[in-house]
Amino acid sequence: MKVFWRVPVSLLLLAALSSVTCQDSLVLDGSVGGSVLLPCIFSEPLPNQINVFWRDKDDNAVFNIENGSPVFSDQNQRYQNRVFSFQEEFKNGNFSIQMKNLQISDSDTYVCNIVPGHKRRVQLRVSEVRPTLAPKTAGSSAGAAGPSILHVVLLAAVLLGC
Repeated sequence: MKVFWRVPVSLLLLAALSSVTCQDSLVLDGSVGGSVLLPCIFSEPLPNQINVFWRDKDDNAVFNIENGSPVFSDQNQRYQNRVFSFQEEFKNGNFSIQMKNLQISDSDTYVCNIVPGHKRRVQLRVSEVRPTLAPKTAGSSAGAAGPSILHVVLLAAVLLGC
């Protein structure tokens, strides 16, 4: 599947410099009731058997992937029916998850543990107020279909090898 985005290079650099650090840590903002993508990309060749365990700072099971399939038996009740994966992307090393219906209590540091031996940290900050965007003016393309800033940040993280 080919995807063509018209993203100015300066926007990619800005996103990379302001939001992504290559120390396996990313800070994301969300708002109550919204949803957010917590990225976890494994850029090395995939082993035959791979297990991925998403945990919060209290070591609660957020989402588990065992032998290429989601496993819900150990999922903490806080995350049931709110956290989803993209199973078709596992073969590409993409173990990102989406958290829906955000709550203030979801503000936390989440760790994507890729067995064997890799970790990705994502800090989520959830606020009551939705982030404001620049107002759309007549003739602007602010409302045009295209990638969200989150997708741009995720792309920058992948390109920078984070």
